[in-house]
Amino acid sequence: MRSRPVTIRSIELAIVERAWQSGWIRPQRSRQPLFQRVAIIGSGPAGLACAQQLVRAGYRVTVYEKADRIGGLLRYGIPDFRLEKPVLERRLAQLHAEGVRFRTGVHVGSDLDMGELRRTAHAVVLACGSEQPREMHVPGRMLNGIHFAMDYLRQQNRRVAGDFVSSESVIDAAGKQVAVIGGGDTGGDCVGTAIRQGASQVTQIQYHECPPAHVDNLLYWPEPAPERCQSDHDEEGCKHIWEFDTVAF
Repeated sequence: MRSRPVTIRSIELAIVERAWQSGWIRPQRSRQPLFQRVAIIGSGPAGLACAQQLVRAGYRVTVYEKADRIGGLLRYGIPDFRLEKPVLERRLAQLHAEGVRFRTGVHVGSDLDMGELRRTAHAVVLACGSEQPREMHVPGRMLNGIHFAMDYLRQQNRRVAGDFVSSESVIDAAGKQVAVIGGGDTGGDCVGTAIRQGASQVTQIQYHECPPAHVDNLLYWPEPAPERCQSDHDEEGCKHIWEFDTVAF
């Protein structure tokens, strides 16, 4: 109990990468087609997982995606330095081989009527994701240069992929002092993106107190221990402000 913990994530990652490299992960086509049609709206993690489970059970699955590419949050929300896109592409290739059909550039409710979709499919799965950001109702919120995280990350992922992004709407941190409000994964992705764009300084602001640098898990078991104060972005030059609440811009 007092020895160093097993690095479960690293072990699982090594196993799955070995499986892909060795060809152990193969398409699994259903041997008992059911012929019922299922439409899935959204191609993010939930939509893709649902599609794979249903197509393997024998259903005829079509995934509708309003964007130009399949992947949802995996494609447009997570930067390449956290999720390399070939990891997504190999899974999509597996889904194609298993019989899942994809339709991109289709906004259900606008390009395709929901009533028509329900008439042509035996079931419809809503896996649209949550794209509505949480607003900050503080003075100065509408000043220039203040952006929602997903607008920033989505645009940068498009630029990295080579997709067209209007020069009038580009959010570029190059040479700027950047403040990121929020200490979660999304905030960390914004920090890493700003650093890679060449920001002169990046500061991450959060209202939690600074967690300890070292934690003895035995002191907290069976309750979860506080996260250690550790981030790859610290080594890249990110500064932190703790126990700080935003009241105005």
